[in-house]
Amino acid sequence: MPLDINQLRELLAAIAQTDIAEVTLKSADFELTVRKGIPVSYT
Repeated sequence: MPLDINQLRELLAAIAQTDIAEVTLKSADFELTVRKGIPVSYT
């Protein structure tokens, strides 16, 4: 489920307008976790 940059921007904008604190998208070769209000951690 690869996202292009426009889809990613739309997803982030939609999440920003909700009370959702965390969302994770996973596929065989892709994982994206978005958390609101938490300091960024790079792994």
